[in-house]
Amino acid sequence: MTGSWTFEITTARGWLEVPSLPEPARPEWVEHRLGQIRDGWDPDRWDAATEALARGALEGALAERSPDDQLVFQAWTVQSPIAPTVSLRTARPDAMPDWSALGYRVLPYDAAVELGPGIECTLSRELELPDGERATFAHAVHVFDVRDALVVVEVDPAPVAILAGIGPGLASALGSLAVTRPDGSRATATMPRIPAYEDDAYWRREQPEEGAQDA
Repeated sequence: MTGSWTFEITTARGWLEVPSLPEPARPEWVEHRLGQIRDGWDPDRWDAATEALARGALEGALAERSPDDQLVFQAWTVQSPIAPTVSLRTARPDAMPDWSALGYRVLPYDAAVELGPGIECTLSRELELPDGERATFAHAVHVFDVRDALVVVEVDPAPVAILAGIGPGLASALGSLAVTRPDGSRATATMPRIPAYEDDAYWRREQPEEGAQDA
């Protein structure tokens, strides 16, 4: 197999692409993006604490970006220093967990008009914050079966109020998503099978094996 999977997507204003950068190049990127975020913020709501949190969010996104991810974005569409991270990748087609057994709500998803139908898996949990307050966080995964791989769009856990604010932008981005295989052909999704699978962590970070596209 030669080449690699290609993802094309149109994102909403306020979505920042998180590149894969070596550590020496990261501070410059963080400062540049932090300035952009600050310029678009209500000046009455921007203070030293907000800047520190936003800087930490940017630094964390760079540090946590997986080599398996094709694309990663932070959605700064809500004026909050909590910016949900959205990652896009491929996974092996035989490695899907049983999302329902893991406690997720699984529904058909048909708004990815360029790619095709898939499923939307969501899980909500109430968590205690460092200040002692409690908030409901949600995790969302969209899965599309393109026969020789799974296309996965994951929104990392974030407060539901913040996720509601990025919802329209996420729906628009998914609607624009087009995926091209390493051989240059356009990937088209069919409704994925939902077999039981024991190890969620394995599935979430696995890439298709060499030669899987020829199977």
